[in-house]
Amino acid sequence: PPLYALLGISNDGSIDMIEFVDALKKVLNFYSVILIGGDTTSSKKGVFLSLTIIGHKNSNLLRRSGAKIGDLVYLSRPVGLSKVSLEKELGVNCFDIDATYHYKQVAEVSLGSLLGKIIGITSCIDISDGLGRDIGHIADASKVCVILDEAKIDLSHLNRFNLDDPLRYFLSSGEEYALVFTVDGKFKDIVEHELQKFLSVIQIGEVVEGEGVYLKTKNGVLYNISNFGYEHTTG
Repeated sequence: PPLYALLGISNDGSIDMIEFVDALKKVLNFYSVILIGGDTTSSKKGVFLSLTIIGHKNSNLLRRSGAKIGDLVYLSRPVGLSKVSLEKELGVNCFDIDATYHYKQVAEVSLGSLLGKIIGITSCIDISDGLGRDIGHIADASKVCVILDEAKIDLSHLNRFNLDDPLRYFLSSGEEYALVFTVDGKFKDIVEHELQKFLSVIQIGEVVEGEGVYLKTKNGVLYNISNFGYEHTTG
């Protein structure tokens, strides 16, 4: 769990610092995090933020690089609504959803804390760029292939929007902050018992030999979904 934060901010005067500090206090209080320091400077153009979160390691340090062949892939909660909300905010579509919903997603602090304490969790990542891309980080770091099973993916929470391709929203929606994690198959029953109170957690795939991330459709066809999501660029 997060305990402390350090914040560096450089402001060109385009944001009201009093409003910013009030908003910062709200989110720090929400997660019970104490701001212990940082720095403020002026900027000629633009606002720059650097936030460092400090916490204690649990029994296990959850990395991207621990997934093994035979592991099972789990998702902490259904995803896709952040992409729907963002498109509403950008005016791409006029869905019946709060246009700021994607700003209000809550990090899975309680679940993450538990995953760091129980046996059998081999890797973990949060979904900030999209399910396809973020599981891809696990696959790359662990040097394995991840296959998601369409038959195990529940899209019912997206039905009311009449999307042309709800599965694509599920696979590519960023700013979700749900957790994707892998479990050693030998500990499947133990892990699922420990996670009983997290009712939205579902198994969505498996880890196999190879590389990349694939979706196995209900017809048994494999599609590469490693690029489903947001790609960060530099320059």
